[in-house]
Amino acid sequence: MPGTYNEFFNPPTNLVFSNPNQSSGGKLVKITTGTARWQTIFSVASSGGDVVGGTYDWLFTSGPTSNYYNNKWAGVTVTMNTLQTYTHNNGNNNTITLTNGKWYTMNWKDKGYVDTEAIFIETEGQPVTIQSNSRIPSTVYGYQKPIVYANVSGPLPTGQGVYLRYTNNSWSSSEISPMALAEGNSYKVELPPYASGTSVQYYIFTSGSGLTISPADADLYTINLLNNGGSNYSYTVQNGTVRFTGISGNWSNTGTWENGIKPSATDQVVIQHNITFDESSTTTVNSLLINQGSQLTINSSQSMTITSELGNNGSLLIKSDAIGSGSLISPSGANATVERYIAAATWGEGDDGWHLISSPVAAQSITGSWSPTGENNDYDFYGWNESGNLWMNHKDAGFSTWNVGNNFNVGQGYMAAYQQTETKTFVGALNNAAVTKNNLSITSGDYSGWHLVGNPFSSAIDWNNANWVKTGLLSTAKVWVEADKAYKDVTVDYSNIIPSANGFWVKANNATNTLTIPLQARTHNSLNWLKSGASSGYIILTARDIEGNSAQESIIRIDPNATDGFDTDYDAQFMSGYAPMFYSLVEDQYVSLNTLPELENKIINLGFVKNNAQEFSIELNTEHNIPGRDIYLTDIKTGAVANLTSGQPYLFTSEEGDEPNRFMLNFSLVGLEDQPEFSQGSIYSNQHSVYISNTPTPADITLTNLTGQIVMRTKATTSGLTTLNVEKLPKGVYVVSVLSGGKLISRKVVL
Repeated sequence: MPGTYNEFFNPPTNLVFSNPNQSSGGKLVKITTGTARWQTIFSVASSGGDVVGGTYDWLFTSGPTSNYYNNKWAGVTVTMNTLQTYTHNNGNNNTITLTNGKWYTMNWKDKGYVDTEAIFIETEGQPVTIQSNSRIPSTVYGYQKPIVYANVSGPLPTGQGVYLRYTNNSWSSSEISPMALAEGNSYKVELPPYASGTSVQYYIFTSGSGLTISPADADLYTINLLNNGGSNYSYTVQNGTVRFTGISGNWSNTGTWENGIKPSATDQVVIQHNITFDESSTTTVNSLLINQGSQLTINSSQSMTITSELGNNGSLLIKSDAIGSGSLISPSGANATVERYIAAATWGEGDDGWHLISSPVAAQSITGSWSPTGENNDYDFYGWNESGNLWMNHKDAGFSTWNVGNNFNVGQGYMAAYQQTETKTFVGALNNAAVTKNNLSITSGDYSGWHLVGNPFSSAIDWNNANWVKTGLLSTAKVWVEADKAYKDVTVDYSNIIPSANGFWVKANNATNTLTIPLQARTHNSLNWLKSGASSGYIILTARDIEGNSAQESIIRIDPNATDGFDTDYDAQFMSGYAPMFYSLVEDQYVSLNTLPELENKIINLGFVKNNAQEFSIELNTEHNIPGRDIYLTDIKTGAVANLTSGQPYLFTSEEGDEPNRFMLNFSLVGLEDQPEFSQGSIYSNQHSVYISNTPTPADITLTNLTGQIVMRTKATTSGLTTLNVEKLPKGVYVVSVLSGGKLISRKVVL
């Protein structure tokens, strides 16, 4: 392409006008995909560009080295963005006006030595390229309208547009549609609906913006393209039952659906209106597509499962309120808005209003509504730093460095409280992949090995699911119960559900560890935050602060595979909150879940440390108790013994400085059949003592070994707790007999 911009040197010394066959590094290259053509892209600037702006004469030329002007194409005054015809070996030189600060793409059709066409496309900056594309849905069913998305390498310069060319008849004919900006550097266009069995092919290209391009000339108008390596992109419309919405309305109303038929579990659903999902029970569909301009709202406390694919070209909203949250299980990471209702804290009371949260979407910012500003609109937002054994405050400068940015990290939990009640939102692509964390740190400190992780999904997760990986971790997790102001254990068989978007604690007990939160663990449960609950087959004790109503559970579980010591696979270490501390003592550890092989002849030592209250209660969950047991609580400080099985709480006061190891728990195991029960009393052993609670008076007490020999005899002259010192007796099984008022009561004890 010699011209006055280069004094008509041929081959041109300016490489943007010379092909690499003529000059090494020449940028006028031949493209053989589609229509054979030559292309060059160059910049114009007063300095630093490929060419200085101005009006120039020039030619297309072709010829042997002996005569590069043997063939020339001329006769055109260039009009930008217009395909023009150039005459072979006839006419005046071509003329073009180039403007500083702009870029130009030239495509010249290679038809041989005859008249041909060429186009110059002018843009305000260097043309961007197409990096990738996607289609929603990826599997298309009859008469669905998929949308193709294209991601470009940067903001489009003025003058450049993105287009999609497609065919449903193997390119016998085709159509071109301009793509509109979706968001950022992403562009989209909706393809028309076709019947099942139709094969559709397409590719994406850029050209001048706002042009009407004939499909026959598409190659000549192309600046760059993305065509799957020359194979183009394609799909075949699948056969299946497709249910379309007919009007806006509630999902449960048959009148909302075309032909009055609601979708079944095997159907493909197309939302082409504004639909509120309001079914009272979990609904399953095979696939679901939300058309652009349409919205699906999943009400709070409603749940939906999509087994094949979720495609969202419109809007998807999952609601939340004070009662619960909507739940969605889907194999696709579609864009969605997920609400989370958060009640206000009583501001100024440091123990109120805390929640453990986690994001169900990718790249959710902590700024905006998650860190509000303004008068009476304060907040606290923390992440847990195990290596420093401290909370990282979002308001501090070091938070973003520790957090590696200012977004919620996927699978990480955070602790937050807000001065105002608000329904906050997570906006982005739903997380739809398992989350794995390896080698969680174990450093010294009171909370060594504890890590605050999070449920990354738009549904609850089941800690009991077999696909979890919990290598090198304690077998239990912990969640925060805001109503109790305390932590609650999550086990495989007790309170095993972790709500959507909830943070939870795990403890590493081996430096080599792995936690994997699997997709298969997703399950439907509408709770916003975990609440106190119970499961059958447990002894569940709750110590409650009567004044502030905070509460701490302590749980006893029976499993023949456990030992009397601390078992990492069965027991849970205690973690304190704002409720009174209440725990089992196992070896040298405080335990909130104490698993034992059996209960017979067991004494369980319980620790208690008051909070800022004075009056407390301890009660047994009788609804879910282990059957056939009377459970007695002994208050070592006062000597009182309470039969918790009666359902009445034990009331007591506590002061600063009280001995923490204050309570003992024992069980009424009948050693001799058909013996009468104590009235509000029990007989049990612990370490080097035998205890007789609520001893009747007067009473004769004897201790006999299994040979019938009396090894100890005493009298009880005062009622209450009687203690026998048996430190010098050999270990073994003994029978304690209490004779009072003509009645004999006997129990076995093990020393």
